[in-house]
Amino acid sequence: MNRATLARAQRVEAEQDRERARVEAETVVVKARAEGQARAQLAQARAKVEATRLCGEADASAMRAKIEAAGGIDGYARQLLRQLRSWERALAPLRSSCRCSSKKRDKQGVPAGICGGFTSRMRHGPEKRDNPMHLFGLDITGDHARLILPAMGGALALSGFVAGRWSRHKARVHFWREDLVASSIVIELYGIVAQSDGGDMLHIITQGSPLGLEDFFLAPDLVRHVKREAVKHPGLLQLANPVAHRMMMDEGKDAITGLDPRANMNFVNARPTQNDETLFGFAAYREHNHDGTSLHDQVGRLVLMVVSPTLIDRLADVGYVTRLRVAHSGYLPRRDRLHDFAREWRRLQTLPNARRSAASDKIWQITIRTSLGSNG
Repeated sequence: MNRATLARAQRVEAEQDRERARVEAETVVVKARAEGQARAQLAQARAKVEATRLCGEADASAMRAKIEAAGGIDGYARQLLRQLRSWERALAPLRSSCRCSSKKRDKQGVPAGICGGFTSRMRHGPEKRDNPMHLFGLDITGDHARLILPAMGGALALSGFVAGRWSRHKARVHFWREDLVASSIVIELYGIVAQSDGGDMLHIITQGSPLGLEDFFLAPDLVRHVKREAVKHPGLLQLANPVAHRMMMDEGKDAITGLDPRANMNFVNARPTQNDETLFGFAAYREHNHDGTSLHDQVGRLVLMVVSPTLIDRLADVGYVTRLRVAHSGYLPRRDRLHDFAREWRRLQTLPNARRSAASDKIWQITIRTSLGSNG
């Protein structure tokens, strides 16, 4: 056992020696590589510095040679001035089309603006830093601009903030004042159902969701006539233009008839159908709160009222309308409107035929058919 343990310890120590030797060898190699790269980079830097020095000396020698060839500094300056003048003469056609910001000219006739050329700057020195800018007859310098620009930025930011707040305020006011009788219409069907205790309850069905007037009435001119009269909230609607009134009533008739394709086919093919006489009329009423105070007209939509002729006698009775039950207090105004509807229909019934017309009657009577048979 001692021999085996000693042998294993010797093997472990040998492996550790080999690992240390390998690490030391790799360290030497890495150091050699780093030193070689450092020496190479140092040599490159020295070569760049020497090349730069030589180029600088060459440029300086060339410049000294040019100055000596021109006869000194003054001669070299005059040579440069002649060269700049030749360039300026070559650019003269382009300068003639340039718009100068200033109309003043110097003594030699050279423009004093941005088109003054190189010779003008050579003779008069560099341009002033704060050359004035002419705007609406005023000379604005850099100092003015530094004062004006922040003020203009602040004014623009303030105006944007005010415009946004005002737009939001106008949107709220427009929504509050908007009258839905001038924008939407709903179709309401009324029925009375007898209760177990002998009383009657009014039931209201809305056919579909409210539509925009432009979607309900196809003619744009008719929409304008309807809006003009509906915003007055006269109750049952009668347009001042007879042609427009008849078009409006025809649109209402088309909206509540012909909805059952099966009944239409049974009627065309002489199969059993049931004919139901129906009354309808357009109405625009004002809404009120429960305490009787006026509510803004936004909630008072234009309504296409659909009523059965069999209910007219009961709805024309004030006592019956007062006793008529409703599902909730929001339906209470509907009772008064149905009473007005019944009274108007009775009035039309008492008129002679010569005084009645489809172009003036507020209520029309139409026939709606429902199918009783099968399609077979």
